[in-house]
Amino acid sequence: MVDLTGNRSEDREAAKSLRVRDAVQEPSRPVCVVTRDEPVADVAECLGENPGVNTAPVVDADGRLLGIIPMRLLLNDLFLRIAPEEFLADLADTEGLEEFGRISRAATAGALMEPPAYVTHDDDAREAFALMHERRIEGLPIVDSEKKVVGYLDRLHLVRLWLTHYKTSG
Repeated sequence: MVDLTGNRSEDREAAKSLRVRDAVQEPSRPVCVVTRDEPVADVAECLGENPGVNTAPVVDADGRLLGIIPMRLLLNDLFLRIAPEEFLADLADTEGLEEFGRISRAATAGALMEPPAYVTHDDDAREAFALMHERRIEGLPIVDSEKKVVGYLDRLHLVRLWLTHYKTSG
């Protein structure tokens, strides 16, 4: 069992040195990378075939990141078609109505995608978590210096990183 009751300021300082590369120990191949013209159904199929992958990067013809499709958007799209009454019950604000309009018209990955969110192998693991939290996503594409998708980081990677850190430092 891991003791997480240690000195929080020491933990914060130590955590500043942890990088995305530390969280993704094995080579993490990019999965569910799609182009903007791919049908939404193909994105759903790709994510369905890759359990644990919850964010699909959308790339241009050169493999550079254009945007992302979080699982929640894909689920909203699917359930809007299957159970629209359940989906419509949650549309109380303008932001929800705008998202509904966009989702209801989306036929391709490009129409469904959100602006890009990503990390590099050298980024701070805490910042990666903060970005996931801020954007309400479960995973991030890892990109290289040319913004080409080279891997995937999710919250489970970060949990494993923190557990390993606490076992060795505390």
